[in-house]
Amino acid sequence: PQPLTMDEMRTVTVSHNEAVQAAANTTMDHDEKLSRVTKFRLVMDAITSPNQPLWTEMEAPIMSVFADVKEAVYNRNTEGFNQSLNSFLSLYDVIYPSMKIDIDAERIQKVDTRVQFIDHYRPQVLTEEAAQQELEALEADLQLIFDDMTEDEAGPSLWWVIISTGSIIILTLSY
Repeated sequence: PQPLTMDEMRTVTVSHNEAVQAAANTTMDHDEKLSRVTKFRLVMDAITSPNQPLWTEMEAPIMSVFADVKEAVYNRNTEGFNQSLNSFLSLYDVIYPSMKIDIDAERIQKVDTRVQFIDHYRPQVLTEEAAQQELEALEADLQLIFDDMTEDEAGPSLWWVIISTGSIIILTLSY
């Protein structure tokens, strides 16, 4: 196994400390405890799983809540928007450290900047077209990240090997 980079080590340490603090805290909400422990589990899986880490399984819940955010924006439902956005941010917070491990820094920074913009400028997202375009761009970025992480790992070279081997077997059997 490769040694961890400093960023990976920092991510593991922070998520581990949060999980330990959550487990020891008797006054913390059960859902918050579960989120922090899940975050640590996802980080550890992202480090140990080269293909399809567990955090990619969060695509359906994240995109579903994000669809609720968009629907609330287009319906001008302020209360629904705030609730949906808070739910989205909560889920995003759980997978963000794992994403940082598996996605290149520039790309994850771009997504995180969009998330922070939407969170910080909530009233403008509800009323301004430019801010709503950030919402659309964030959705596209998230969908691309999930698609890239879950796409079939069998590249053209693997297919070449399969076809070559299959051809040799067929030729041998037909001889």
